[in-house]
Amino acid sequence: MSDLNFIREIEEEVRRDRLIQLWKRYGNHLIGLAMLVVLATAAWRGWQWYEKRESAKAGAQYEQALSLAESGKQAEAEQALAAIAKDAPSGYRQLAKLRLAAETGKANAAAGVKAYDEIAADSSVDPLFRDLAKLRAAYLLIDSAAPSEVAARVEPLTGANGPFKNSAKEALALSYFRAGDKAKARALFTEILADPQVTSALAGRAQMMQALTAEGAATPATTQ
Repeated sequence: MSDLNFIREIEEEVRRDRLIQLWKRYGNHLIGLAMLVVLATAAWRGWQWYEKRESAKAGAQYEQALSLAESGKQAEAEQALAAIAKDAPSGYRQLAKLRLAAETGKANAAAGVKAYDEIAADSSVDPLFRDLAKLRAAYLLIDSAAPSEVAARVEPLTGANGPFKNSAKEALALSYFRAGDKAKARALFTEILADPQVTSALAGRAQMMQALTAEGAATPATTQ
């Protein structure tokens, strides 16, 4: 046996001895750590499965609530939506709150505005849903509130990159129109039409309202 091979065998023996000593000292800890990793992975998989199941369940309940509302079963729809808003996963809870506010607003605009304002003030709600609540509250206020009250809700939404910017401008423009301020209403409808990203439906409404705000067009009586 060469000296080199002899040295290699000694090194192997030393490594084995070290591994044995390390295993004796830390083997139980390594086993515990391995078991912890396995259990954590199983728990995570289980949680993912649970969330998926609950989300599917909430989705079915939400669709059923919408079906009840569309069938005119208002009380049953509101009861179903209230249950979802209380117990469902976060996304469906927020959707249910918005829809419940909409159903409330159909029967009582003031109560609907209050429900939307509560959503808009809730920091736990997704910012997009909070902005949508402000917008829907503003639409409910068009026929009864001063433009300043509508503006307080929608002006923060009219920024260049806001997803609801044109709808927010429409709500404010309609409020000005109802209050008899055709110049401000027309200016906002013009801004809407100048946006290349405006939807065809909203553009059509804006064009119609532009005609109504033209000089000499009849103005509805102020309702504030």
